[in-house]
Amino acid sequence: LTKMGLLDGLSSDYVPSSLLQAVTKLAFSHSVPLNKSYGMVSWNIADMLRLQDRGRLRPGSRADVIQFRLAGDTPVVRSVWSQGERAF
Repeated sequence: LTKMGLLDGLSSDYVPSSLLQAVTKLAFSHSVPLNKSYGMVSWNIADMLRLQDRGRLRPGSRADVIQFRLAGDTPVVRSVWSQGERAF
C-alpha cells in the first residue's frame, strides 16, 4: 500500500509503541518523509476520527508530543508531553 501511495493511516489498540516503530520504518526503509509517516499516526488518524483537538500542535489542541532518538533502527522514547505537561 505504501509503494502504491494508498496508505493513509496507522493505528493500534494493543501495542501503541508499534506506531513509533512503524513511523521510523516507513521513513527509513520505505522512503516516506518522516513528517508524512508521523502524520499517518497523528493528524491523519485524528482527522479520520474527527478529533479536532488532537494530531496537531496549535492553540487549543491537546499538545501531546514525544521526543525520541534512534538506537540503530529502534526508536527510543526520551520524553513525553501530554496536554502540554511533561509526563515522562
